[in-house]
Amino acid sequence: MRQQRHIANVLGEQSSTENARKMGRLRCELINCELGEILDLSKTGMRVRLKSLIVVKKGEQFAVVISGPGARVEIGVRVIWTKKSGFFSAGEAGLEFTAISEEAQRGFSALVRSIMV
Repeated sequence: MRQQRHIANVLGEQSSTENARKMGRLRCELINCELGEILDLSKTGMRVRLKSLIVVKKGEQFAVVISGPGARVEIGVRVIWTKKSGFFSAGEAGLEFTAISEEAQRGFSALVRSIMV
């Protein structure tokens, strides 16, 4: 049942349960982006384990393409935080979505539905 609350939050629906974060999070195994592995995803942003040699800085803004089974969407992001996570790792980054067109919103909803099936 907990997973359904997260789905509702990601799709922008009301949830009857309080959440400590702004939006619920989805754990992601079937989606990725060019920065690296997407660890979790919400309606407002995502956490990414960065590929080796990928460097992002707090405050930096750019577009990323998020891909999943049968869906692909380009979304503008801003780096909110970065964290080193191991000696040989490029680390992790928290990205906030900044520029989401109507088309991207539809693609994002389709992407979320595709990973929840």
